[in-house]
Amino acid sequence: MTKDMEKGDAVAWRSSQGTIEGTLKKLSASVEIEGRRVAASKDDLQYLVKNDRTGAVAARLPDTSTKKD
Repeated sequence: MTKDMEKGDAVAWRSSQGTIEGTLKKLSASVEIEGRRVAASKDDLQYLVKNDRTGAVAARLPDTSTKKD
């Protein structure tokens, strides 16, 4: 994932269950997601991704997903 991706962009990432597809939102401040603290900041962006198939959400680092065409 690159820092030029924006909210609502479609992304894909690999997991133990195979390739997952979803949408993202930039996180530039610390938040809690499903009971876990995500230490994001303006200098250390992370992304909230929502799995299109299951609806589950997770925080991901910028280089762990790719933007879909």
